[in-house]
Amino acid sequence: MIIALSFFALCGIWALLFVRRVVPHLNLAASLGAAGALLLVVSCWLPFALARTFGLAQSIPATFLVLTALLVIEVRAVHRSPRRWQRTVAVGRGAARRAKSLTSLGLFALWGFHVWGHWLHCLHPRDGALWSAGAGWEDQSFHAALATSFAYGDNLTRLSYPHLPDWPLGYPFLPDFQAGWLHAAGVSLSDAFWIGNIVTSGVFLLSAAALLRSWLQSRAAGLLALLVWHLAGGFGLAALAVLWSDSPSWSAAWLARDYANDWELGLHFHNLTTAIVWPMRVALFGLATAAGIALLIRHLVVGTPCRRRGFVLAGATAGALPLVSAHALVILVCVVTPLFWRHSPWQRRVGWSLATLTGALLALPQILWTQVQLTQSEPPFLRWSPGWMTGIGGDHPGMAMAQHWAWNTGVWMTLGAAAWFFAGRHFRRETGGWWLLLPLGYLWAFQPFVFDNLKLFAATALAAAAGGAWWLLRAWRAGPAGGAAAVMLAVLMSASGIQSIISEWRRPAVISNADEQRFAQLVREHTPPGALLLTGPQLNHPALILAGRRVVAANPSGMTLHGVPGMTTRTEAVAAIYRGGPSARDALRASGAEWIILGPMERAAFPDLDAGFIAELSTVVAATADWELRRVRTPTASPSG
Repeated sequence: MIIALSFFALCGIWALLFVRRVVPHLNLAASLGAAGALLLVVSCWLPFALARTFGLAQSIPATFLVLTALLVIEVRAVHRSPRRWQRTVAVGRGAARRAKSLTSLGLFALWGFHVWGHWLHCLHPRDGALWSAGAGWEDQSFHAALATSFAYGDNLTRLSYPHLPDWPLGYPFLPDFQAGWLHAAGVSLSDAFWIGNIVTSGVFLLSAAALLRSWLQSRAAGLLALLVWHLAGGFGLAALAVLWSDSPSWSAAWLARDYANDWELGLHFHNLTTAIVWPMRVALFGLATAAGIALLIRHLVVGTPCRRRGFVLAGATAGALPLVSAHALVILVCVVTPLFWRHSPWQRRVGWSLATLTGALLALPQILWTQVQLTQSEPPFLRWSPGWMTGIGGDHPGMAMAQHWAWNTGVWMTLGAAAWFFAGRHFRRETGGWWLLLPLGYLWAFQPFVFDNLKLFAATALAAAAGGAWWLLRAWRAGPAGGAAAVMLAVLMSASGIQSIISEWRRPAVISNADEQRFAQLVREHTPPGALLLTGPQLNHPALILAGRRVVAANPSGMTLHGVPGMTTRTEAVAAIYRGGPSARDALRASGAEWIILGPMERAAFPDLDAGFIAELSTVVAATADWELRRVRTPTASPSG
C-alpha cells in the first residue's frame, strides 16, 4: 500500500505544481481540478509508456525515478521565483482555511462514503475469500482479468483480451493496466484497485463540487447537488407495494431487490453510485478527468484571458483519454462546444487551435489502434439508436419513452431539466453543454451495448442534480409549507437510490474462494506467462482473474456486449472439446491451447464433460482440492485409419 500511496502522492504533487506554473492565474478549485485530471492520465500513461519501452519490471523503478525528477524540476522552479513561491504558499494557506469549512467537511465525508463503497467492491479479502458486492462483481472480475494479464501474463506485448486472445484490446485498458502495474510493484491486487479508485473519486468530487458551486453560485448548494447526484433514483420503490404481497414480510420484500437497478422491473437508469462510481472503474476515471478538464477550460475562457499554455495543457490531457475512457471525450465535446461559441472564440483562436491540434495528435493514434474492434464490432460502436433502452417500436413509441423516463428517473431528472428554464440565465449558460449529452445518448449509441450510454447520462446528471438542488433550496426558503414540500421532494428524489445503496451493501459476492486462489498460484508457477489455457467460460475463473493467463474463450455475454461477434460459437467449441467426440482432438489443436483446466467451474459449465477423454488428452501437472492443471499431450490430431 505504501508503494501505491507514494506513487499517487508523487504524481499529485507534481501535477499541482506543474499546473500552477503553466496556468498561474487559476483559482484553487480550478488548479486542483486540472491537476487531478493530469494526475489521472499521467498515472495511467507514464507507467505504460515506460513498461512498453523497458519492460514491466524495469518500468517500476524508472517510473518513480522520472516522477522524482519531474517533481524536483517543479520545486526548483518554485524556489527560483519569489513571486511563484508566494503564490504557492498563498494557495496552500487558502486550501488549509477552506478545509475547515462545513462544506469541505461535507465533501470529505462524501469521499469517505466513496472509500467505503470501493472497499466493498475491490476484491477485499475476508474469511480467506476475495469479495465484491451486488452486480459489481461482474465488472470487478473483468477489470481483475485485465490487470493480472499485465502483471502476470504477457499482455503488455500482445494487448488483447485475455478472455479471447485473438481479439485486439480496443477497450480503454489503461486504468486496469495501472492496477496491474501497481500489483506487479508489490501492492496487493485489492489495494491496487482500491487506492486507484479512491484517488479517482477524490478528483471527481473536487472537480464536480467546483463545477456545481460555479453553476449554483453557492458552496452549500453545490454540495447539496452533489448529494442529490449520489442518492437519486426513480420510482422503482413503488413496486414494493405489489411485491410485498408475495413476500413473507415488508422487510424481506424491501431487501429482495435493488429498486433502482432491476431490469425485470424495467429499471435501467440506475442509481449512479451503485451503477457508475463503485463498479465502473473506467467510467469513473473518465467522469473525473472530464470534469477536471471542463473546469480548466471554463476558467481559461471566463474572465481574465490565460496563457495559451493552458489550452495546450487542456488539449494534451483530453488527447490522452481514448485509452483511459473514450466516453470522456464525448462528454468534453458536448461540454466545451457551448463554451467555445459563447466566449469570444476569435480572440482565443490561437489557444483553441493549439488545444485542438495537441489533442488530435495524441488521440488519433489511439483511435487508429482501436479500429479493428471499432470496424468489426457487431453491432457497431457508433450507430443510430433512437430511444435508448426503449427503442422507437410499437404503436405509441413516444408514450413508451415517457413512461420509461418517468419510471426510471422519478422527479429529479425532470425537475432538473425544468430548472434550466427557471433558474436564470447564468444557470442556463453554465449547464447547457451538459444537457446536450441527454438527447445525444437517446439518439446515438456509442458502444455495442446501448445501455452503456448511461456513462454519458451520468455527466448530464450533474446538471440535473444542480437543478434539483435549486428546487429544494427554493422550496426550503419558502416558509414552513415550503420546507415540508422540500422534505417530501427530497424523499421522492432519493428513496429508491438510498435503497439501491443499502441493497448493494447487503449483497456481498465472493469472486474467488481460498481453493481458487491456491489453484491460481499453481497456474502461475507451472505455466509460462504466454500460456493459452482451455477452461470453463466463467468470467471470474481463477486462471483469468488471478493467474493472469489467456484462455481460449470466456465471458461470452460480456464479450458480446463489447461487440465481439460469434462468442457463443467460440464457447460452444470449447464445450465440445470437454465433452469429447470425434472432432474434439482437431478442435483442441485448432484452439492452440496447450493446457487444460479441470475443476468445479468446468464441471458446472459442462455437466456432461468426459473426464476420461480429458485424461487421455492430457497429464496432470499440478492439483489442489478439486482443481487440476493438465498439460496437453502431443499430437492432438485425431489418429488416421
